Amino acid sequence: AYRLRLRRLLPLLGAGILFMLAAMLGFLLLIVPGVLAMIAFFAVWQVVVIEGRGPVAALSRSRELARGAWGRIFGIQMVSYLIAMIPSMLVGAVSGFVLLGAVMSSGDPDAAAGAMGWFSAVNNVLSMLISALTMPFMTAALTLLYYDRRVRTEALDLEQVTERLGVAV
Repeated sequence: AYRLRLRRLLPLLGAGILFMLAAMLGFLLLIVPGVLAMIAFFAVWQVVVIEGRGPVAALSRSRELARGAWGRIFGIQMVSYLIAMIPSMLVGAVSGFVLLGAVMSSGDPDAAAGAMGWFSAVNNVLSMLISALTMPFMTAALTLLYYDRRVRTEALDLEQVTERLGVAV
């Protein structure tokens, strides 16, 4: 299994770099082109891993799958992103309030600096742990969206049923 997936690592890294360049360029050109790039290339990683395509082919394949469903893709991306990020934001807010309380109650600047370092470290560790737990949800949501787009645009489900039945299409 590792050998099989390690062959996809370099194309996956290349696709990730191209995706990030397109998104960053879009966000530099104002926010709307960046959002459009995020929508158009929603399934880049799934195309590389599941279909075995290269980085450039994955970008065009993802754009092809996104055709006609930009609003749906945007909505699912935003909801899954919020679900994945809200717990981390809550931890950051709570630790920020605790830090603020510690700084306000302490009259000693050295103690306040020590508390800031301590709470910052704890906040970073907690945020990383929560992200490790919530980011798979976002990946699963985008993978389901990828399969949804394939079923809706290519009748993937019917292809698979006919293959199982041995019927020539």
